[in-house]
Amino acid sequence: MSHKEYTQPWKKMAEAWKVFGKGNHPSEHDIEVYEDFFLKAIGSQLSPRVLVLGATCEIRDMLSKYTNVDVTLLDISGDMIKALGSLMKRKTENEKWVEGNWLDAPFDDNCFDVVFGDQVKSNVSAEDHKKFYNEIHRVLKPSGYHISRITSRFPDTRIFSAEEIVDKYSKIPVSQDSLTEFWNLLVFKTHNDLISSTNRMFDILDK
Repeated sequence: MSHKEYTQPWKKMAEAWKVFGKGNHPSEHDIEVYEDFFLKAIGSQLSPRVLVLGATCEIRDMLSKYTNVDVTLLDISGDMIKALGSLMKRKTENEKWVEGNWLDAPFDDNCFDVVFGDQVKSNVSAEDHKKFYNEIHRVLKPSGYHISRITSRFPDTRIFSAEEIVDKYSKIPVSQDSLTEFWNLLVFKTHNDLISSTNRMFDILDK
């Protein structure tokens, strides 16, 4: 898959992010849990270095409170970083933006105290999971922490067709709850591999 084919869906996701509700976004409680783990991870360090995989605005808002923290964002799409930055509640100057691939992070070994991610595993093809976690391990300091939220499903979870879900929700009144439920079903229950089918999902939505 080319870089353009891979990054195009994320531009659309950035545009749609603000219309979705909790479940797709981290909730207030999720952020409280993130922050609790974060504070335990950095301890009494004066200038911890943090890597955020992706551009989740809720995590960035939480980190922006800590002006002593050096924050780096790594995302395949600069458009995603910019778009979700516009949704942040706080403006911050302690972010560095890097456009790049999580599987080949452009950073030295052992350079971050914390690596954050929200639902990041599902954005990586299954055959690349080992490489993905090895790369996180590589950039973390020996005392570092990887803090993430993961959605799991049981092996016997039904896989829907995208057309079936589109047909069902086209008959339901539009609300934030219905849009969020619709989106989550499309993302998590229409396939076994998010990356390979994301473009097809958007093709169906466009039609």
